[in-house]
Amino acid sequence: MFDDYRENARLADELIERLNRLIGDADVAELVGKLIATRADAGGAIADHPTIQVCDGTVGFLGLLNGIVGVLPEYSDRAGWGFISAEIDEAGRVLRFVRTGEDDD
Repeated sequence: MFDDYRENARLADELIERLNRLIGDADVAELVGKLIATRADAGGAIADHPTIQVCDGTVGFLGLLNGIVGVLPEYSDRAGWGFISAEIDEAGRVLRFVRTGEDDD
């Protein structure tokens, strides 16, 4: 299900495009920033899930979203990371969603 890189990449790109349209509204961007900052304990099957991104025993909006899309493949510089990342300003508002590693130098 999560092994097809091209399918996962297309899904990620579609979600990124739609999320970026949504956050064109400042109120939505603020809300999405709050959702991203909210963390829930992730134990058992969630902590061991092959695609849900868990950090320090917790999961958030992006971790779950990336769980739907899948993870970057073994041959990637970011193997095991989720496809979707967010750029967030100091106030916690989401500036934009991007493919993980898109802006790496």
